Amino acid sequence: MAFTPITGGLDWQDKAFCNEFRNALSERRQIIGGAALLDIDAGEDIQAVTFWKTFQDWLEDNCTSFVDENATIAGESAVPMWTETTWQAEAGIHANGFRRAKVWDPDGGDDWTDNTDAMFGTTGTHDGGYGVMQAGDIIGPWVFDDLQKGFGALNWTTKYTSGSTDYESRKRENDRSLVCTISRAAHIAGWVFASWVTGTSTKVYEALAVGNLNSGFSTFHSYRQKGKPYISGISTLLNHAMDMYLLPSGPGGFDAFEFDDIDGLTMSEDALILYQQFTIASASSRTGDLLNPSNDSPVEDMPLNCALASGYKRWGVTVWGAHGVLKWSFSET
Repeated sequence: MAFTPITGGLDWQDKAFCNEFRNALSERRQIIGGAALLDIDAGEDIQAVTFWKTFQDWLEDNCTSFVDENATIAGESAVPMWTETTWQAEAGIHANGFRRAKVWDPDGGDDWTDNTDAMFGTTGTHDGGYGVMQAGDIIGPWVFDDLQKGFGALNWTTKYTSGSTDYESRKRENDRSLVCTISRAAHIAGWVFASWVTGTSTKVYEALAVGNLNSGFSTFHSYRQKGKPYISGISTLLNHAMDMYLLPSGPGGFDAFEFDDIDGLTMSEDALILYQQFTIASASSRTGDLLNPSNDSPVEDMPLNCALASGYKRWGVTVWGAHGVLKWSFSET
């Protein structure tokens, strides 16, 4: 549903019109963890500076809690959020802030629809400017227009949940020989006897190949983990659609490790990848499909071949959780 258009003859003191701003704020602040706001009561002073300044302050303070809808998310190391500057540009709010005016002379040529009109300047007979409302400011259509556009640019949020559901892990360790090729062949042959084991949900996915050359012995290890990524703790106040992203990282844990997209999932280190999209609904959680690209030994699929370099090294990829980009159906847009 859209805000009421700002047109000639609009009764801006109508309670229903003012409640659109109250509701727009209430919904958005609840979505990011704040408390609900009540509708305007009879007798509430809507001509007070503080009434309108509350909306302006909240928008400037909280716009950075919402996702930049213009940004390309895939490939970034984190979900891009609005900055105050990018939010202002998207909303069409002046770079110096909300419009203010203490003098308005439409017959004299003042044009409130122009963000840079002299009526918002600070020279001559005009002493308005830009920023949050101050005592003596006119409550004019530019105030409502900026607020409508400011709220209208805040529609998406992001949420991260670690771990997965239906989690299983599989491993084979310590196939060891003085002859590297014998050790590797034994490891790959023995992998088929390694079973998937259910356990605590710590990751969404991992494929890890490990090689160790020490005192002449070549040793191979393989590890796999799989599960269904999910986002939990979603507000059910409103319907939402959601894009689920995964953030692959290197295996870590040792000084010698290297990112390797073992299963060919077009993953890159520390670069978000779109995994799944969810249609609009009201849901407190969203669960993705099982991420289970292969049952093969990572040593074989990588491939990690002989001869091994001296020392201990890990190659692979890990996904610790899921990033949800939630696209909300706010009442006022």
